[in-house]
Amino acid sequence: MPEEETTADEVYLTINVNQTYHTDQTDNWIIIHNATGMLLDYRAFETGDSMEFKAKPEDITSNLTVTQLTVMAGDQTTTHSFESKTQVPKGTTLDYGTNSPPISPEPHVQLDDFHMTITNIPNPKKMLLSNKFGNLGGLGSGTGNGGLWTFERDVTHLEGADEYIIFIIDAFDNYEYYYLNNPDGADITLDYATDFEVYDQSIEITLPPHNSYLLQTAGFYEADEIGQVDGLWMEDLLSFVDGQVSTDPLKIVYSDRFDKFRTYFNISMDGYTYLKNSFGPAFTDLEIPEKPAFTILDSSLEQFRFETPLTYQVADWQFYISQGSGSTGDYRFTRWIVEANSGYEPVLGPVPQAITDMYPLMDLDGMKFKQIDLYLQKGEELFTSTELITILAN
Repeated sequence: MPEEETTADEVYLTINVNQTYHTDQTDNWIIIHNATGMLLDYRAFETGDSMEFKAKPEDITSNLTVTQLTVMAGDQTTTHSFESKTQVPKGTTLDYGTNSPPISPEPHVQLDDFHMTITNIPNPKKMLLSNKFGNLGGLGSGTGNGGLWTFERDVTHLEGADEYIIFIIDAFDNYEYYYLNNPDGADITLDYATDFEVYDQSIEITLPPHNSYLLQTAGFYEADEIGQVDGLWMEDLLSFVDGQVSTDPLKIVYSDRFDKFRTYFNISMDGYTYLKNSFGPAFTDLEIPEKPAFTILDSSLEQFRFETPLTYQVADWQFYISQGSGSTGDYRFTRWIVEANSGYEPVLGPVPQAITDMYPLMDLDGMKFKQIDLYLQKGEELFTSTELITILAN
C-alpha cells in the first residue's frame, strides 16, 4: 500500500529581536493568527532572539495578524498591553528594535555662563530661550515699570551651541524674536523695542472651542540631523500654562534663516482631538477639521466594525480596562490596540489559554472601546510627518 504523502510545513513569518529591543523588565509574547482568526503559533521571546514560524500551507492565509503582548508586573502596578498589526503578508521578516545605530547625542560640554538682560518688554505674555539642544526655559527674573519690563538671567553656554533664539509675545500679541550668535559667551543687553524683529513667516489660525492645545515650532539647518539636535525653538505654547496668549488668532511662526522645521500642533475638543506633526517645510496653512461622523457597527474586540465618511489611511483602535489604585498597590490595566488599513476588517483570534492562565489579573472580557486614531497621514519611520483625528468613546 503506497505511503500517504505529507505536505511539508511552510515558513510564513520570521521575527528578529535585536539588541535595542529590551525585554529585561517585561514578559514578551508573539501571538500569530491567520486572516480568519485561526491561531497559528505563540511564543515568548527575549532580546537577541531570532524566530522562524512554520505551519501547514493550507492554514496560512496571504495576510496574517501578528500580536505583541507585553506584561509588566511592578510592586504597585501590573500592565498587560496587546498590539496587533493586521495584514502582515506571509513570508514577511519583522525586526523588533532599530536596525540603525542608536543616535548618540552630542556631549554637552559646559563653558562659562554669560549674563543676558532684555529691557523694554511690554507686559510679556510668553518668553522663551532656546539653543540647538532645545528649550532653555524663560528669561529669568523681571522688574516692571509703567508696563515695561526688564528680564535678566544667566545662560549656560554649551560647546558647539553658540546660537540662540529669544522668543517673546508682548502685551499687544506681537510675536517677535532675536537671533543671537555668541561664540565667545559674552554678556549681552538687548532692547526689545529696537533689537527684536517679527518672524519672516507666519500663519494665523482661530481655534474652535477647545479643552487644550499645544503648539511648538523649531528650526534646523540642512546639515542638522533631526534627533541628533532638538532645533532652535521659535515657539512653545501650552494652553494650561499660556492661557493669557490670544487664540483669536493664534500664530504659527518661522524664521527664514532655517532650512527645515519641526511643527507640532495638538488640540483637544469635545469628544475628539486633532494632531498634525510635520518635519520639513513650514506650514502654509492649517485647517482644524470638525469632528467626523463615526458609528460603531460591532463593538466586540474580535470583530470591531465602524463606519465614517472620513477618508483616512490607517486606523488604530484601542480597547481598555483599568482596575484598582496605585495608592493601594493593586492598580492594573489591560489594553489592546489594533492597527488596520482603511477598508480592512480584521478578525482577531483568541489568546491562548496557556497565556491567560499565566496572567490571572489580565481582564480580556472587561475591556471596552476607548478610542480610535484615524490617520490622515501616518509616517512609518521616526521623525516623519503625521496627521490624525482621535475619536473618543462616548
